[in-house]
Amino acid sequence: MSYSMKMDKMGVETTEMSLSGQNTPYNPSSRDNYQDTDLIQLLQGGLVEDTDSSPVKSLGVSYENLTVRGVEASASSVETLPKAIWYTFGPGLWHLARRMIPIIPSTTPSHEIIHNVTGNVKPGEIMLVLGRPGSGCSTFLKAIANQREEYAAVEGDVSYGGITAEEQKRHFRGEVVYCEEDDRHFASLTAWQTLWFALTTKTKRRERGSTPNVIDVLLRVFKMRHVSSTLIGDEHLRGLSGGERKRISLAETLATRAAVACWDNSTRGLDASTALSFVEALRAYTDLSGRTTLISLYQASESIYNLVNKVIVFDQGRVIYQGPAQEAKRYFVDLGYYCPPRQTTADFLTSIGDVNNERFQQDRGDYAHKSPQELEELFHRSSHHQSILEDLRKAHNLYHNGQTNTRELFRSSVHQSKSRRVSPNSPYTISYVRQVAACIKRQVWLMWYDRNSFYVKLATIIVNALVIGSLFSEVDSSSTDSTFARSGMTFISVGFIGWIQFAELKPSIEGRTILERQRQFSFCRPSAVVVGRAVLDLLAMLIMTSTFSLAFYFLAQYQFNAGKFWTYFLFVYTGGFTLTALYRMLAAFSNTVDDAILYVGILMNVMFIYTGYNIPRNTLINDVPWFGWFAYINPLTFAFEAVLTSEMTGITLKCNQDQLVPRGRFALEGFQGCGIPGAGVGNTTVDGLAFLSASFDFHKENIWRNLGILFAFSIAFIVVNVVAVDMFRLESADTQSTVYAKLNEEAESPKAEDTVPEADLGNMGHGNHVFTFKDLEYTIPYGHGEKKLLHGVTGYVKPGQMVALIGTSGAGKSTLLNTLSFRHKFGTVSGTIAVDGKRVDHIGKSEVGFCEQRDVHEGSATVLEALRFSALLRQDRRTSHVEKLAYVDRLIHLLEFNELKHALVSSLDIEQRKRVTIGVELAAKPSMLLFLDEPTSGLDSQSAYSVVRFLRKLADSGQAIICTIHQPSSDLIEQFDSILALNLGGNTSYFGPLGDNGSVVVEYFAARGSRPAPAQNIAEFILETTSRAVSSVKNDQEPIDWDEEWRKSAEADKVVKEIDRYAAIGLEISPTREPRVESFSASTFLQCQLLTKRTFVKYWREPHYFYGRIFIHLTMGILVGFTFRDSSNTIASIQNRMLSSIIMPFFMTAPVVNSVVSNFFTFRELWEDRELPSGTYSWVAFCTANIIADIPISILAGTVYFILWYFPSESPIISSVSGYAYALTILWALFMPSFGHWIGAFGPTYQITSNILPCFFVGLSLITTTFTPWQYMPAVWKYTVYYMNPVTWYSRGILSTVLPLYSIQCSQSELARFNPPPGSTCAEYAGHFVSEVATSGYLQNPNDTSNCGFCQYQNGLEYIETLNIHSGDQWLALGLMAVFVVLNWALLFFFVYTVRFKGWTFGIAHLNRLFFKAKRRFQRTSKGDDVEV
Repeated sequence: MSYSMKMDKMGVETTEMSLSGQNTPYNPSSRDNYQDTDLIQLLQGGLVEDTDSSPVKSLGVSYENLTVRGVEASASSVETLPKAIWYTFGPGLWHLARRMIPIIPSTTPSHEIIHNVTGNVKPGEIMLVLGRPGSGCSTFLKAIANQREEYAAVEGDVSYGGITAEEQKRHFRGEVVYCEEDDRHFASLTAWQTLWFALTTKTKRRERGSTPNVIDVLLRVFKMRHVSSTLIGDEHLRGLSGGERKRISLAETLATRAAVACWDNSTRGLDASTALSFVEALRAYTDLSGRTTLISLYQASESIYNLVNKVIVFDQGRVIYQGPAQEAKRYFVDLGYYCPPRQTTADFLTSIGDVNNERFQQDRGDYAHKSPQELEELFHRSSHHQSILEDLRKAHNLYHNGQTNTRELFRSSVHQSKSRRVSPNSPYTISYVRQVAACIKRQVWLMWYDRNSFYVKLATIIVNALVIGSLFSEVDSSSTDSTFARSGMTFISVGFIGWIQFAELKPSIEGRTILERQRQFSFCRPSAVVVGRAVLDLLAMLIMTSTFSLAFYFLAQYQFNAGKFWTYFLFVYTGGFTLTALYRMLAAFSNTVDDAILYVGILMNVMFIYTGYNIPRNTLINDVPWFGWFAYINPLTFAFEAVLTSEMTGITLKCNQDQLVPRGRFALEGFQGCGIPGAGVGNTTVDGLAFLSASFDFHKENIWRNLGILFAFSIAFIVVNVVAVDMFRLESADTQSTVYAKLNEEAESPKAEDTVPEADLGNMGHGNHVFTFKDLEYTIPYGHGEKKLLHGVTGYVKPGQMVALIGTSGAGKSTLLNTLSFRHKFGTVSGTIAVDGKRVDHIGKSEVGFCEQRDVHEGSATVLEALRFSALLRQDRRTSHVEKLAYVDRLIHLLEFNELKHALVSSLDIEQRKRVTIGVELAAKPSMLLFLDEPTSGLDSQSAYSVVRFLRKLADSGQAIICTIHQPSSDLIEQFDSILALNLGGNTSYFGPLGDNGSVVVEYFAARGSRPAPAQNIAEFILETTSRAVSSVKNDQEPIDWDEEWRKSAEADKVVKEIDRYAAIGLEISPTREPRVESFSASTFLQCQLLTKRTFVKYWREPHYFYGRIFIHLTMGILVGFTFRDSSNTIASIQNRMLSSIIMPFFMTAPVVNSVVSNFFTFRELWEDRELPSGTYSWVAFCTANIIADIPISILAGTVYFILWYFPSESPIISSVSGYAYALTILWALFMPSFGHWIGAFGPTYQITSNILPCFFVGLSLITTTFTPWQYMPAVWKYTVYYMNPVTWYSRGILSTVLPLYSIQCSQSELARFNPPPGSTCAEYAGHFVSEVATSGYLQNPNDTSNCGFCQYQNGLEYIETLNIHSGDQWLALGLMAVFVVLNWALLFFFVYTVRFKGWTFGIAHLNRLFFKAKRRFQRTSKGDDVEV
């Protein structure tokens, strides 16, 4: 490969390359240089500007004295629960201020990550960034891409064609991008939809017609057309393979059309052929567009290395070489280093400075290991470094003193690529309106995929509307009894839609990291997503409000008046939308889902308590001014007033017979009063507005004012949300530094076991079991039909043998491993899987290990704890505890985790997490077979070789291993015994031994006209040859279909005969083998013990769940205790005491249960996706750990709430009473999480479950006499749900204990007023009524002859009897509450076993199938197709 320099039309020096290696100048515009016509279409399809009509969008990058500092590792200790509580105050507020005000200096200790880096990359050049993991490659790329937020400090200068880093960040953010190693996409979008959004937001209006064509070309270039309609998927949703997701990330980054692109290990997860194709495409794109490219690769083949211009090599953050790629090897050879003949240049450069892998020339007397500082010093004295300084000086002169103003040309090019309505200073390509439109379309796609959740939400609304409406269906709407009912109906109406929108919190939080990536790419402003969601919320709210209103309004006997109905509808709609906007705003300020649930849960309770329904608004501001002002900033208050006032306008209510005073045979008409606020002396009718004015201080003239206030609230919440997401970058979007459970000085020193030679592994496996599979096929449902993922795959693995499973991304490698290990969850498998020739339909979990491609772990565990947890629970129970721990210590040493063994897994980078995944499976010591799915992806070549070498030692000690592998080096592939190659569609293209230096493979392909080049990597040769079906030719020039060629080959017949031979002599091979009976290696007790301990540790190190529980109980305790603080004995006081006693079950249940369900689903996903399939622990241990771990925090939180509520509210200070109240409070604190656990166990997904929860909350809260009067409760609820409702017994227990101790003295406004007949006193006229008819209450002025006052109750006992609560309920209620808690725990065990473990659906799956079958028949019928009868 040769280079020459020329000046382009911008006056910038560019590099010309000759891919042929000749000295002729490389011509980027020549089609002959590219054999792939799709690549030409890509470059001409809109990704590269027309250089004849617009300036080239090119930027060089210069960096001078670049030093990056990170947070000191020893300072990054885990934030435990006590720290979280302490940080709520001073430290937390300081941290928040520092985040919001960046100018406040940081005092956190820091250390250098990269040191004093100087250089430049010209337009049209590719720089390869090399270094071992942790050497600073990613940090360098992020610093070049101007992504500096996660670092303590970035020193030095970075310039982009003369544009400063500050200017680039403000105006050209999307022109310098960083493609991270991890793949972050919306899992429920398809590949086509993901690319559509990327291209739509980066294509101006006049060129948007080309978007579908560019998408198609991108999919063809990355060989993804066959999966264009497939979901992206993630760890929990089946979709694209890991390699296919990586290709979507690459295509998405390429769609940015950025002038400078930094690619961080972007070929991770790609096979060697696809990786080479990608870098070739990148080479062509860089040449033809004049872009600047920096790329880091951990395993770069020689073919890839030959495509780059420059290379920079890091060793512990210091540059030990930077310059032309073709001179790097010679530079280090001249220093005395030795490069083995088969080692790639990239691997050789990476090995420099590694004491375990670097080699020296034996004939040099001065060879010795050199430190990074010494290598850096040598490089600074070299001619290469002087050339860099000279190039930097020339670039500076060109950009600042040259005749051509490159910056203005670049600005002009960028401006021409934008829509006309976009400001030249904006970093975005399309207008804000088009951004919002694109976000709306994407959100519609997301909602359509999750439409089942919306259907469930609508069903929940209908069910609740019918249930709640039925509670009021028997109330006489023309009597004064309806005043209580109308108030309750309206309270539920204005809050219910907002209540059910609680489920929107989790999606709002979880997609934030994706939005941050897209903000960095300048696809769209995060606020465009906010506005798009708000627009769709308007439509969704319309559907939900219509569903609720039509079902509830008429059933609940509101007035049948069109004007009143539409007023009701308008305020319910606006109130629901306002609460949804409030939830989304709070989510914007929340780091985690638990934080959002905490904030929204507390605020929701505050809004419900201070609506004016429980305590009138005027009473709040007069009696509790410290909290009463909440009512005047509460959106629900204004909606409640407007709806209730509209409903009561024009109504004159007859006094209900039970409220007439006096009544009975001695009562005279005209001398009676009505015991309801607003009724005058001697009146037996009440005007609706008079009642509202007296009871709530509500007025008719406020109705439309309140609508304007709700509009203002909605707009304010959306505006704050818009500003917040655009201005503030929350921590959840950052990359976290490594966090340690123990600080460095606390960590123990290395043990003797750390130095045990890795060869001392002991005996692995039984050493005599042959695993075979024959004619294996796997078919899954796909669309309206089926799709076959594996086609007749046949092979075997012997004890002590390693089989390399290779193939292009999407060929079915992971599918084959899942099928062989019986991990498939659906679909149909045919063929034969056998052990020692005996067909098996399952394999004991302790007999196999499975290293997944996904790195799914308990993030709060340290590396050492994760490996010990696996070893103690998965190794043979006959192995001693000491031996298991000693084996883990050897693994720690082998995997080079000595310095990171106390680091939390969640804080590790991708490469380190991959090593943890490998370690967890190796720690299990599977007895028969070990499956590994891409164990070397994300590792550098040296780490990959170390892992495979260790696998080789396992095999040599008797372990059978099947391992998928991507981009293996020649040395690495030779560690395997056999190769199984798959093509797209799950077809076998080769299976057989490798042979010395791949001789057997070479012989097979050479006989068919294909021979590898000298020293070519065998694995790369197989992929490059077989993945291009019918592209190779035989000697007679006929095309070859390699899949068909293998099926009819003698080698395939030989494999089948070998398998048949094992079947014939299976009994002789292993006459005594007995399959493992137990599903789990460890005892159930040990499983429960270790999992419970891990769960407690998780809550200690990730305290947001415990902290949230404590905080909500503390906050609500203070609010309730000081809001309902009342020393008087009026009826209102008794009602307040009643309300304060039942606030916990009525209002705190919803946020606590939502938090528990969210947390439970996190546990459940880890168990179902990883730890149950691997046989780590059983469903019994899973349930037990969840129960036990929640008990202490429930008791603590309940105690905090009780203390802050009971004593400030001046409840009875009697030991027996307060002790009983405390016991009941603790039982309810235990009830809430146990209730959430079994609901989470039964629910299919979090979204659906959170939408169903309101059904349970309505049953708990509303079918009680404290909300619905006993005499009007429908019989269907009165004699069923009421008595089965835990809230019923909590209320009966607490109220029957506390309230009877109070005597009642009515206030003047609470007295029913009437005049006695002339000549009679109040006692003479109404005495019989009080003693014989009412049997409760008293006359306030018995001796008066006018304006008599009757108080309904003498004491609290008379009051609670109207609620169907009796003085003897205490101990029955306490016992039943304990039963409810235990029943919840039993239901958790039941549903986890039946639904999660056994897969029972209780008929729901069958109904689903019938529904979809009927739907398909209807669709076919509607299209006129013949339908089979």
